[in-house]
Amino acid sequence: MNDADVSKQIQQMVRFIRQEAEEKANEISVSAEEEFNIEKLQLVEAEKKKIRQEYERKEKQVEIRKKIEYSMQLNASRIKVLQAQDDLVSNMMEAASKEVLNVSRDHNSYKKLLKGLIVQSLLRLKEPAVLLRCRKDDHHLVESVLESAKEEYAQKLQVHPPEIIVDHQIYLPPGPGHHNAHGPSCSGGVVVASRDGKIVCENTLDARLDVVFRKKLPEIRKQLVSQLMDNLEQVEGVDEVEELEDLQGVDLEGNNEELVPEIIVEPTVGMFFDSLDEMFEYYKGYGLQEGFPVMRRSCRKGDDGSLRYVTFTCGRNGKSKAKDTNVLRLQPNQKSGCNAKLGGRLDLVTGKWVIGNMILEHNHAVSPSKSRYYRCNRTISPFVKKQLEINDEAGIRMAQSFKSVVVEAGGFEKVSFLEKDARNHIDKVRRLRLGEGDVVAIQRYFKKMQTENDGFFFSLDLDEEGRLKNVFWADPRSRAAYKDFGDVVTFDTTYLTNKYDMPFAPFVGVNHHGQSILLGCGLISHEDTETFTWLFDTWLSCMSGSPPLGIITDQDKAMKNAIEIVFPNTRHRWCLWHILKKVPEKLGRYVQYHAIRVSLHSVVYDSYTPVEFEEAWHGMLDKYDLINNQWLNGLYEERNRWVPCFVKNSFWAGMSTTQRSESMNAFFDGYVNSKTTLKQFVEKYEKAMESKIEKEWQADARCFSQRMPCRTSFAMEKQVEAVYTISKFQEFQQELANKIYCEVFSCGGSEYEVIENDEQSREKTLKVFFAKNEGEVHCVCKMFEYKGILCRHVIAVLSRNRIQLLPEKYILRRWRKDVRRFYSKVKVSYDARNSSIEHQRYKEECTAFYDVAEVASKNEESHKNIMGWIEKAMKDVSLNVRSDGDDTCSYGGSGSYTENIQDPVVTRRKGRPPTQRKQKQFKRPKQKSNNASASTTVEVATTVPTQESHMALLAQQAPFEHAFFPPYYQSWMNYGGVHHGNLQYFPQQNLEEANRGEFSSNEPST
Repeated sequence: MNDADVSKQIQQMVRFIRQEAEEKANEISVSAEEEFNIEKLQLVEAEKKKIRQEYERKEKQVEIRKKIEYSMQLNASRIKVLQAQDDLVSNMMEAASKEVLNVSRDHNSYKKLLKGLIVQSLLRLKEPAVLLRCRKDDHHLVESVLESAKEEYAQKLQVHPPEIIVDHQIYLPPGPGHHNAHGPSCSGGVVVASRDGKIVCENTLDARLDVVFRKKLPEIRKQLVSQLMDNLEQVEGVDEVEELEDLQGVDLEGNNEELVPEIIVEPTVGMFFDSLDEMFEYYKGYGLQEGFPVMRRSCRKGDDGSLRYVTFTCGRNGKSKAKDTNVLRLQPNQKSGCNAKLGGRLDLVTGKWVIGNMILEHNHAVSPSKSRYYRCNRTISPFVKKQLEINDEAGIRMAQSFKSVVVEAGGFEKVSFLEKDARNHIDKVRRLRLGEGDVVAIQRYFKKMQTENDGFFFSLDLDEEGRLKNVFWADPRSRAAYKDFGDVVTFDTTYLTNKYDMPFAPFVGVNHHGQSILLGCGLISHEDTETFTWLFDTWLSCMSGSPPLGIITDQDKAMKNAIEIVFPNTRHRWCLWHILKKVPEKLGRYVQYHAIRVSLHSVVYDSYTPVEFEEAWHGMLDKYDLINNQWLNGLYEERNRWVPCFVKNSFWAGMSTTQRSESMNAFFDGYVNSKTTLKQFVEKYEKAMESKIEKEWQADARCFSQRMPCRTSFAMEKQVEAVYTISKFQEFQQELANKIYCEVFSCGGSEYEVIENDEQSREKTLKVFFAKNEGEVHCVCKMFEYKGILCRHVIAVLSRNRIQLLPEKYILRRWRKDVRRFYSKVKVSYDARNSSIEHQRYKEECTAFYDVAEVASKNEESHKNIMGWIEKAMKDVSLNVRSDGDDTCSYGGSGSYTENIQDPVVTRRKGRPPTQRKQKQFKRPKQKSNNASASTTVEVATTVPTQESHMALLAQQAPFEHAFFPPYYQSWMNYGGVHHGNLQYFPQQNLEEANRGEFSSNEPST
């Protein structure tokens, strides 16, 4: 190639490279322009979306402000109506007082009225000598009717006329007028007292009017409510559109102002307060603001016995003294000898409390941020208390319950109490709910259940010292369920439930859904033959003397002995899982342990006949030199109690272990623990049983409303699906599906050989006997005999012989869903506390308050109006409650058992601890407790005893302050008894008389 050719070749290459570069540049340019346009469109759409969202947000904000303003106007109108209602009630009281004043102006009728008032007062006091006071204007009228009043009283009670001393020195205040508009007044009537002044009956017209008005106040308010609702309907009927259009231009920005916390001024000498409580609340608030705790230190009474002086101090006042007896574990103490205090005294002229002296300096540091941790500032509101109690009854742990309060409040700093305070409150509620002693609580619970439920059974076993040993109970539903599902039960005592370490001993069966069902339970103190014999015998008598067909327990010898005594004809089976769980402990020392374990498992589960088991068992012993192993020899002697091929000839409802009892224990695990007291256990037992019954009802409802789809077109599958419960049909459906792993060979006659290939590709050969003419079919695996469900081997043989439907004998009534069982109709009344009328009222009021708060909290003005209305309503409600509470008395039931039964002894027991129980480990101690003592049994039959009840009127001596009573009572204060309105205060020596009902607080009507 010459130079020209080379040059030409180079030029061609340059042109080619240039062309490629230009094409590439054009491609990049087009791609860049396209990406730019796409990016530009995305940015434009994003900005449009932002604009639309901003517009929607502002539009929504405007709508919200319109609704808030409308709500504010509506609430303001409601508040005005309520205020008008309160004003109307006040005016009615004033008008009634004026009308009462006119009664004393008609001398003839007033004279008769005075005589009746005097006689009525004498009948109320029933004293031989009394002191009478009246108005000065009524003195001559009282003197004129005095003798006739004495005679009338003497005739009615058949006694001598009493001595009536008219007080000529101190009179009742005159009637209201211009001269005494602001002073005490009396419209008429008399005040009568005993000679010693301990009992006073105020029978004035003003007192009678006050009592009548208080009793009629709820009815008056009820009538006013109807008028209020009419007014509200008129207000709500205003055209909303016009209202909103008028409010569109209103500036609502002022409604978003933050609340400024109120600053409490520093105390000064001479500050006065209306009451002692108001003074203490002020000092407590001042301490909260400044950062120190406060407490009530001392008080002093005057010569007349009334409270005159008080001292409030810093909570760190006093000397630090160690109260702990253990010097190695001392507790911290907040006392530092601080002298900060505030002294108050009662001003006798004005009746107000005045700050007389104070010390503001502290000898310790103060911190406002830590004020909420001081005990004086930690309070739980009634609403939060109710929520904590509801959560506790629902089984929610306190940590989670307190966390929900913190989340609702918006942080720990906004919660006015600590988790420890919540725990203390719940502990107190439990004590008040269940009483003092554990045994007393159980006894009261059983009596309550027996009163509310016909057929409730319980029995208490006491030792020679009158201390509770064992207890058994069964509700009517469990007793009725035993008739349907009591053929096979499991019994297990490896579950700790209480601080006394008394094992929980449930009798558990299986219902038609395959669920565990409780058939009675007990708490026992020992696990010996005597205790188990008592428990089994009590359970047998509870179930009308009908023993179960089979019972499953662990290898406890005491259980075995008790079962042989009480249930001699019952098949007793040991828990297979518990036996095999001991293999590592008993055989782990052998060198060939792993081979022995596999061989033992094969011998137990792969032997379908006793002959096969005998051959395989002895072959295993010879192969691994286990002939002298005592544990295996003991199991072999009792092989008819645990080896499947020996026990599968009988029906066991599919149970081979005590897992039913343990599953029931696990169910209770969410409600009780090893620290649960007996009285807490009976309460938690109710909650657990309610939940268990609810799950059974859910399964019934599922079977009633739903159907399982069939996997195949076999008629027998549709046959079983139509009658069996869903859970049992699923078991049959699984066996039907697994028949594809079975190959059937006829051996001649009625004998068939079925070869099954399992999941591990292992072949098993089983024999099935089918007599077509008799409709009888049996398999050596015995699945139907012990579980009640036909096995895959039988289904394969039936299918080979073209049997479309199962014989009726192989459709067990026990698993059917179309059978009406009596026990499901038995209603058990558990704790009816939540269904009380007070609880229903509380829920309705809370719902209404939530709706009001949802609207009012969005606006400051409406919030203030609602809070003001609530404050007024609270005063009226408190007044009504006090008025209605005058006739309130406490009721208490008395039972037929008056023995002084003591709580059980706290002792340790055998059995696996709770930590191992959660890990499903079983370790049986070698030694057994042989503690036995003389016992006393208190057994209650199925009949419901007549419940005796009595009514106790509790009178409590209440401290009173003279400042609360009118001035003309002051001269009687030294006698020790005061009656004001319809409230009576009795000294300690007269409490017994008051409890007997000799003094009544019901005032007669005018």
